[in-house]
Amino acid sequence: MDMEEKTSLRAWIKEDLRKRIAGMEIDEALPSEIRLSEIYNTSRTTIRLAIAELLNEGLLYRIKGSGTYKQAIGGQVPSTKILGFTEELKKIYSDVHLSDVLIEQAPLPTSKAHLLGVPVGSKCWKFSRLWITNGKPFAYGIAYFRKDLLPVFEKEKLHLSLLETLRAEYGHEIVGISNNVMAKMPDEILQRKLGVAETQPLLICESVEENDKGEKLYVDTRYHDASNYVFSIRQFMEK
Repeated sequence: MDMEEKTSLRAWIKEDLRKRIAGMEIDEALPSEIRLSEIYNTSRTTIRLAIAELLNEGLLYRIKGSGTYKQAIGGQVPSTKILGFTEELKKIYSDVHLSDVLIEQAPLPTSKAHLLGVPVGSKCWKFSRLWITNGKPFAYGIAYFRKDLLPVFEKEKLHLSLLETLRAEYGHEIVGISNNVMAKMPDEILQRKLGVAETQPLLICESVEENDKGEKLYVDTRYHDASNYVFSIRQFMEK
C-alpha cells in the first residue's frame, strides 16, 4: 500500500471513529488500539494516527496506562495530553522531584534498537534519573532517544515531566505508548539507587513511546521496588 492509499485509509477510519464517538457517553472508553486494528483490519500505527487527529480536534482525551475516552465539549482534560509517570506520581505524593540526572550520548543497545526498529549501535541520547517521592527513592529510569529524531537534548531544558519537556521544548507530542512489565533481581547500581537488598526483586516497566508522526521516538525503562508493585501495574498494564 502506497502513502496515498494509507492516508486515504486513515482518513476513512478517522471519520468512522468520529461517528462511533458521537454515539458514546462522555468519558466512555474507546476500544483499545489492538481491538480497533482488528476491527478495521489495519496496523496499530494507522489507528494511532487517526486517533491522534481526533485528539487534536478535542473529541477525545487520553490517560497514559488507562485508555482513550470521549471528551466533553469544553471539558477540563487536555485532549492531546497523555498523563505520564511523573504526573501520576504528583497526584499521589506531595513532594516529587528528580535526582541523579544524567544525559549522555551513547550507542543504542541491541534490545532497545530492536524495540525502536533502528540499527544496533545507532546514535542516541541516554537519559537516566531517579524519582524521589516524599524524600525516598521511588523509581530509577533510563530512557534512550533516537538522535536522528531528537538531535539536541539538554539538561537545562528539562521539566519535571519528560512528556512536558518533549512537548514544550522540542515539539514532540507523545500519542502512542506500548508497555511491557517484567521482574528481575537488582544489580549493585539498582541496589544503591533504590536502597533495596540484593534479594529484593524489582518490577521493570518498559515503554516504547511514539510521537504524532507515528515515529518511535524513545524507549523508557523504569525500575521499582516491591512496595511499588501495585502502583506500577495499575500505571502500566494496558486495558
